Amino acid sequence: MSEYGQLQYNISDDVFRGGIEMTISFELVEEQALKLTSSERAKLAELLFASLDEDGGGVDGVEAAWAKEVEKRMALLESGEVVGIPFEISNAQEKTPIKFNITPDEQAKRQAAVNTARASVGLEGFQLTPDTEHIAQRFINGEIDFNEFMRVPPMLAQE
Repeated sequence: MSEYGQLQYNISDDVFRGGIEMTISFELVEEQALKLTSSERAKLAELLFASLDEDGGGVDGVEAAWAKEVEKRMALLESGEVVGIPFEISNAQEKTPIKFNITPDEQAKRQAAVNTARASVGLEGFQLTPDTEHIAQRFINGEIDFNEFMRVPPMLAQE
């Protein structure tokens, strides 16, 4: 017996005289299902998924749950309780999550410090490289702390 138990398959008298009862293992059903064509497997998958609707977990249940969630989210957006985030910003935040929760005052201090560093480097006839600018902006945004900011390689300015 498999870890899934056994499936009972009954063929009634309407199909075969006298009726036949067979026990089919999960592995056998799986093996046979994988031999079907892709369109036959898709149809089988639909039938199996639809059978879950009896418990509210199939296609209709999922679609109903999503429809309800969409309505709730649209109501929140329309009421102004929440504000949508443009994809570009959301996607960028996902790639570089902010690790430190800094105040606007702290962010302003970091911006001023970076501006002072830019001016100092500029007085010597150099400018920050694009990589350095990127790291500086991450520091200003609170994505990295001062120690991480100071770990950058020394050659980050160019003539």
